Amino acid sequence: MDAFWRVPPMLASTVPPAGTFRTGVRYSRIVKIAWSVCRCRKRKLTVAKRSEWTVDERNPRASDPGLAALVPVEEDTRIPWEGGRVLHRWWHGARRGRRMPSRSDFSPRIMGRHLGGMVLHDVSHGEEPDFRVRLAGSDLVDIMNFDPTGLPMCEVPNGAPIIARYRWVVRERRPYMCLDLPLDWANKDYRSYSTLVMPLSDDGERVDMLIAHVHFVPIAPC
Repeated sequence: MDAFWRVPPMLASTVPPAGTFRTGVRYSRIVKIAWSVCRCRKRKLTVAKRSEWTVDERNPRASDPGLAALVPVEEDTRIPWEGGRVLHRWWHGARRGRRMPSRSDFSPRIMGRHLGGMVLHDVSHGEEPDFRVRLAGSDLVDIMNFDPTGLPMCEVPNGAPIIARYRWVVRERRPYMCLDLPLDWANKDYRSYSTLVMPLSDDGERVDMLIAHVHFVPIAPC
C-alpha cells in the first residue's frame, strides 16, 4: 500500500521538513496535485491487478454449487420471472421442428423492456467447449461495474461453475435454469440471481451460441 501514497519524485522537493507546517495557496495546490497523481497511480495498479486475478481470487467466498444448481428446462417448465418467461416462449416457438433455433431467428425487440438482462455467448469447440461473452446487457454491466463483452468466461467473476453448466448445454443441446444463485461477486447490493440459458445453432444440431436472461434479486431494505 505504501507505493500508492509515496510522493512522486517531481513533487518531493516541495514537501516541507518534518515538524514544520506551511500554509498558502501554492502549497495547497501542490498537495492537491500530489493527491491526484497518487489516486491515478492507484487506479492504474488496480486495473492491472484485475487482469492477473483468477476466478477463486476474485470470489474467495463463492458458494455457487455448479452443476448441482442446474435445472433442465422443458416446454412446460415454469420460469418464475417475466424476462425468463419471454425468452422461454420465444425459444420454443422459434424452433419450428428443429432441436434449437439459430441466432438469426432472434430479434432484440422480442425482449422489450427485459433486454437489459440478456447475455449472448459465442461457443468455440475444441477438446472442451469454451465460451466468450459476445454481448452483455446493461443490467449485468451495472451489477459487475464493468463491461465483460469480449472476455472469455474463464476471466469473468465466478466463471468456473458457469462454464461447467454451459458445457452441459453444449453436450445435451438442452436449456437449463438456475434459481437463487449467490451474488458474492456483485458490486451492488443484490442478494442472489437466477438465470435461464438456451442453446442456439445455425444447423439445428451443433451448439454455436448461448442466449441467456439473468434476473437479479436486490437485498430487502431493513
